[in-house]
Amino acid sequence: MKQVVTIALALGLVACGGNEEAANEQANALGAQLQQQLQQAAAQGQQGQAAAAGAAAQAAQAAAAAQAAAAGAGVAAAAGGSNFGTVTLNPGFMPDPHTATGTSGGSTNAATVNPACTGWIAGTPDHLFVASGAFANLRVMAHSASDITLVVQKPDGSYLCNDDFEAMNPLVEGPMAPGTYKIWIGSYQQGENAAYTLGFTELGSVNPSNLAGS
Repeated sequence: MKQVVTIALALGLVACGGNEEAANEQANALGAQLQQQLQQAAAQGQQGQAAAAGAAAQAAQAAAAAQAAAAGAGVAAAAGGSNFGTVTLNPGFMPDPHTATGTSGGSTNAATVNPACTGWIAGTPDHLFVASGAFANLRVMAHSASDITLVVQKPDGSYLCNDDFEAMNPLVEGPMAPGTYKIWIGSYQQGENAAYTLGFTELGSVNPSNLAGS
């Protein structure tokens, strides 16, 4: 802008005196220079607009990628996030008991998750249990021919753990608030894996042994 003002002042001075022909030549030269600088300024403005448009497009692409990643994470969470699937139950569910199956064990010492827990569990929950309503008392248990343990993480982050409720089979029970529970079936001995049946019941008469053959 300072250059444009300087050239404009020069044009005014030339017009005020001196040889008319020389003044015209200088004026034409200065006018041409002014026009060139104006064109350069316009070109720089267009480049700035193009750069701004490019930055806006990149920002839009980044936002779209973030939304896609969030959507993908949501789909993955909805799909499970467990080794052997999700169990969803309402109070009064039938048939009772409800069962699921899996294989026990893992490389994580359950005592590092909670000191009250025992056995070796997987890093990922073996099952997710979704309580669709409030259970006054729900018994969660597992049966296996091998020595297994049970770890349940409640929606509030607290744990219920058991080993050897009935022979070598575990059981936990109590009021269960609505929400998602993480369940691990551990092997008592490190490096062991065993098939098991997981059971859910509202009946006080059902124990792990009742799951045999399920």
